[in-house]
Amino acid sequence: MNFVARYEFIYMKSRLLKYVCCFCCLALLVGSTVLFSQDTQPDANKFFIIVASKKNLTEVYEIARTAERKTGIHFRDTKVKVESQGGLTFPLDTCTANGFSYPCYVPRGRYDDGIYFTIESSDWFDGFSKGYFMVIAGSSSNSDELKSALNKLKPLYPDAYIKNSKVYMGCIH
Repeated sequence: MNFVARYEFIYMKSRLLKYVCCFCCLALLVGSTVLFSQDTQPDANKFFIIVASKKNLTEVYEIARTAERKTGIHFRDTKVKVESQGGLTFPLDTCTANGFSYPCYVPRGRYDDGIYFTIESSDWFDGFSKGYFMVIAGSSSNSDELKSALNKLKPLYPDAYIKNSKVYMGCIH
């Protein structure tokens, strides 16, 4: 191979390598943009049926138990209690079984949508008044899915309503 042919071969090879490198960098940039855009927006808009909210946890437990008896809608009792800072916590065994230190609390709405009663802390929901314990009867990404349940609850709980909040859906460990 003569000098000119060899030079052209090396020149073409270096240009091809530049194009391949540019393509790879562009692919990495686009891929990381997609990944980071998903990680930087870990919130989801959720809707909740609020049956009652009180400052006293014992009152809220009584409302939830009574609501279950009156409506036939299951009360998923997570055995929450007030922790030393005034917020809610799951029991110690629940925290440790899920890999959390005690006290721990994960609010409703992450991956547990449906119609059932739970007791929740308003402190963990954006746009809710702070310092209340709530009886929530349903959660969903779509408010229309909750309207028939709300209509069934209204005769017994005329103050029940649907409210939305952002819910953190990212990693919590």
